[in-house]
Amino acid sequence: MNGDLVIEEDGDIKSAREIRLELLTSRLSFSIVTLMTRPDEYQEMIKSFVHAGFDPGTCEFLYINNQAGNQVDAFAGLNLLLQAAQGEYVILCHQDIRLDFDRREDLDVRIAELNQIDPRWAVLGNAGMDDDGCVCANISHPPAQNPAGNLPAERLLAGNLPSRCQSLDENFLVLKRASGLRFSADLTGFHFYGTDLCQMAKTLGYSAWVVNFHLLHKSHGKKDESLVLAARNLEAKLRRLQQNKKIETLFGRLRFGGGLLSLFNEYRRLYKFKRDGDISEVARVFSGPTFLIPLFWLMHKISRPFENLRHSVKKRLFRGRTKGCFF
Repeated sequence: MNGDLVIEEDGDIKSAREIRLELLTSRLSFSIVTLMTRPDEYQEMIKSFVHAGFDPGTCEFLYINNQAGNQVDAFAGLNLLLQAAQGEYVILCHQDIRLDFDRREDLDVRIAELNQIDPRWAVLGNAGMDDDGCVCANISHPPAQNPAGNLPAERLLAGNLPSRCQSLDENFLVLKRASGLRFSADLTGFHFYGTDLCQMAKTLGYSAWVVNFHLLHKSHGKKDESLVLAARNLEAKLRRLQQNKKIETLFGRLRFGGGLLSLFNEYRRLYKFKRDGDISEVARVFSGPTFLIPLFWLMHKISRPFENLRHSVKKRLFRGRTKGCFF
């Protein structure tokens, strides 16, 4: 007994375990995770991180060995690495990057800025598309026409950084581990997982950002048939997520898309709450213009008999399984 919880001898509480919030703080600042296919290039990447201030005392380096024919793809492999990571922040990066420009203290400053601007951020990167569809980036690549030569790297600096984004390039991603974000289980491959992570963050109420963190990415990205297939699969997933215009719940119907139909649906829900005594006044909670309330009251009275008939038919067809809070 530590004195902060009384456990009764005849109660089930003795089998419970308290999770202390202060113990959830990681002793590690960063976990740097990578899918490794070329040990020499991966070693070069690690050296650049250490030289840039990511010392092994406060950082860990984790990888999955993908040399033998890609035993895991990016979605599955990075989810495994996220599960194993212990750092407060998890850096998911390609093995072909080098921190030739900005250092750890620069990233610390960028994270501190985001914590002030938007505490609900969950993932950031150095290149992506903002919410208006414009490029935001601070990244350097070898010249496309001579990637293996000795020409200086070409820098892409675009956008007003930091900027909220709808997609991120996968060369360098920083994830706030406390957010619990993971990649989709129904997508595969090595493309668009940065976009997937941004959409997952948005779904969970978090945000994604491009920040001003400059590094060298030695590749311009691989464009082949797998990229086309990955785009097709992601588009199909997003269509599936948007296919339902309404959802029935025990507390009424939820409609998507806005407009008068959504407002009418909200009014009907509030009307029932007022009728049941859960709220005192519809107008106080209603999100639309109050002049619509009399019109919606009339529409509700006219449509109510048809709704009752529809629910009666459903109850007969499904033998009572549709019992709930219908409007």
